[in-house]
Amino acid sequence: MRSRTSILGIVASIALLGSVVPAMAAPSGRATLTGNVPSWAKSANFKAAANQSDSIGFRVYLGWNNPSAVESLAKSVSDPRSASYGRYLTPQQFRQQFAPSQAQVNAVQSWLKSQGFTLDYTPLNNHYVAAEGTVAQAASAFGTTFGTYRVAGTTLRSPSSEISMPSSIAGFVSGVVGLDESAALVHPDIAAEPGAPPSAAFVNAPPCSHYWAEKTTNDLNVTMNNPPGYTLPLPMAPCGYTPSQIRGVYGVSTS
Repeated sequence: MRSRTSILGIVASIALLGSVVPAMAAPSGRATLTGNVPSWAKSANFKAAANQSDSIGFRVYLGWNNPSAVESLAKSVSDPRSASYGRYLTPQQFRQQFAPSQAQVNAVQSWLKSQGFTLDYTPLNNHYVAAEGTVAQAASAFGTTFGTYRVAGTTLRSPSSEISMPSSIAGFVSGVVGLDESAALVHPDIAAEPGAPPSAAFVNAPPCSHYWAEKTTNDLNVTMNNPPGYTLPLPMAPCGYTPSQIRGVYGVSTS
């Protein structure tokens, strides 16, 4: 957790998963998790039942210990007005203070394996368990059915009802991500200018650096005010790579 980007990512994950929390208990020692049926997965858009043999990959997220403290820390180290600005925790310090316990991770992994899923990955901070299996396995494990829905000119898969899991693990699970295909609806907000030909190459304006911080704002020979949250001098952008350098990186002999 050394960079501001990582800190803001933690805040974003808190915001994303904070609404996906165990709801009232479901029958047979299970708990319902809300927020897993997207708005487009409605009867008016229903096309057909999902293919039970299709593969599905997802992540079961475990909540941070003391999530309000995590959010407060992330904001304070990212705010130039805070006395804690820039005083980041090391990854080990963060894990020691806020990571889900190994016992909690083991419980989630054990349940997933018992349902026939293949475990793919769990990061060192124990924030999630990535797994994969079939739609049939997911429907059985999470107590739901899967359908396909027509949305935005394409067909996407989603649970048709809220999911559930054993109450014994639901208390420390903050959400399940990946059971629906909402990610397919996310597109960069970029529009090409009509009739604009592509440039011959992208070239950063000089002065630029051939290596990190070779050139800085001091090389501009102009007076600059210190931007909020930054310390002068700032490094100039890299000049870029030559075609031969790019070919060398990817092991391509010709362009």
